Amino acid sequence: MPLTGSTEPEVQLFHAKIIKVEARGILIQGQENVWSRKERLSYPRTLWCCRVSPDKIRKHGPSNPIDDEDEDAALQVAMGGR
Repeated sequence: MPLTGSTEPEVQLFHAKIIKVEARGILIQGQENVWSRKERLSYPRTLWCCRVSPDKIRKHGPSNPIDDEDEDAALQVAMGGR
């Protein structure tokens, strides 16, 4: 998802599969479909997804403080309580 307030994903992958999982991120491979009128164009895509710090997310637009607290708590649990 974009770091802006947009609700539209940057890239939508179909038939996606996880190729690699590492501490620094996840490698996902799939197919992106783009529509031009009634014609569908498909492109193979591979995305390297890495974690974005909550500070960077908050800089890019308004958010709900309750959601921020929930996300911070979930992040702390995921990182082993650090």
